[in-house]
Amino acid sequence: MGEPIESDIGSFVDSLTPHQRVVLQRILGECLTVLPRSSEETTVERLHLLEEGMRPLTTLLAQLRRHPPAGDPQPFVVSMSEVGHASVLLSRDILSWSAIWEGQSHAWVSEQRIQHVTVDVSRLEDLNSSTVAWLVTLAQKLPIGSVRIQGMNDTMRRALAILHLDRILIAE
Repeated sequence: MGEPIESDIGSFVDSLTPHQRVVLQRILGECLTVLPRSSEETTVERLHLLEEGMRPLTTLLAQLRRHPPAGDPQPFVVSMSEVGHASVLLSRDILSWSAIWEGQSHAWVSEQRIQHVTVDVSRLEDLNSSTVAWLVTLAQKLPIGSVRIQGMNDTMRRALAILHLDRILIAE
């Protein structure tokens, strides 16, 4: 493996939450145990075992290829601070994200069985109507029907209060 790939792997591992590291370790550990050693004879049965053991990795790869839509990277990072709770950090690109109206932009909430979402908007100066609608859609996907918002400035707080959205998009 070359140095650039090792550097990418190191950066990737450093960006993972503890929960994500545990999940990834489990998936990789289970899949790698079926690989034959160089001293072992490869049989047809062993190849079937290998195919079955690698299935979680192929599933993971398929999901990674599906999220986000190609050519339009998602302008937010989701981390799982604990089971059922997602923390979302928005970048400024959310304000012009063309895929914000697509189902995949919020489908991850249901797919991951998220119960609570906290969104950090501190990198934004303002919220546009598309972003507010996206945040409300996230809230509607949750059992509690609200999203906690961190890093809001006074302008954002007033706008949400005027729109009577301050009970759905709750400032922290």
